[in-house]
Amino acid sequence: HEQRLLAEVQEAVEQQRMSLVYQPVVNLRGDRTERYEVLLRMRNQEGRELLPETVFGIARRQRRLGVVLDRWVIAHAIRELRERRARSHKPVLFVNVSPTIFQDSEFAEWLGEGFQKTGVQPACLVFEISENTARQHLAQYHRFAERVRLLGCGLSLDRFGCQEESLALLEKLPIDYVKLDPSFANGLVNDTAKQERLRVLANNLADHSIVTIMGSIEDLPTLYALWSCGITYVQGYFLQRPQGEMSYDFEGKVH
Repeated sequence: HEQRLLAEVQEAVEQQRMSLVYQPVVNLRGDRTERYEVLLRMRNQEGRELLPETVFGIARRQRRLGVVLDRWVIAHAIRELRERRARSHKPVLFVNVSPTIFQDSEFAEWLGEGFQKTGVQPACLVFEISENTARQHLAQYHRFAERVRLLGCGLSLDRFGCQEESLALLEKLPIDYVKLDPSFANGLVNDTAKQERLRVLANNLADHSIVTIMGSIEDLPTLYALWSCGITYVQGYFLQRPQGEMSYDFEGKVH
């Protein structure tokens, strides 16, 4: 089964049956800067979409494939940033990367050249890595973080905050954003104790100069509750599903 999936993914890469979709990351505090999470989509020969978690799972275990996919997504994100800038837009893109990026020894050099060739500002790119990945590869994460920080890119920790040691981890890591684990939003509207815990966490993160993002938002009451708890950014189907184009109107409505 694993070999069949690996063959499907490799074939999709070889035949370039890959595309990017974008989901808006919206500021609740009045900042109108365009921000999107970039997500990779792949299709097999029959045109059926390969599940993102399947692709990511294989990429984690197949180092060479992981490096190819990470670089493909980043290169296309930078190209998109260049095209948007030509139309007077300066979005910030959040790009998920796999642990194989830590083993890509020429990554920082390759990335720097990409910025030089295109004129795209490194601050327009934020690399997103899960808390578990950062925890498991602490020394490698540090090296990676130092290199991309030196270039001027941002760093985000995904699925953050479910473990006791989560905050302690931030003392050791260079981080600009954290995307909180979806469990924080579950049942939040009617649970005042949970709201208070989230408020304390958001304040703690703000004290570390770390900006909070909450994904998986599916209704307005949850969005209001997050705003009252001090969360800065929200993302989810309630705002917009991932789209093939950056089509969200950050001034107030979807086109």
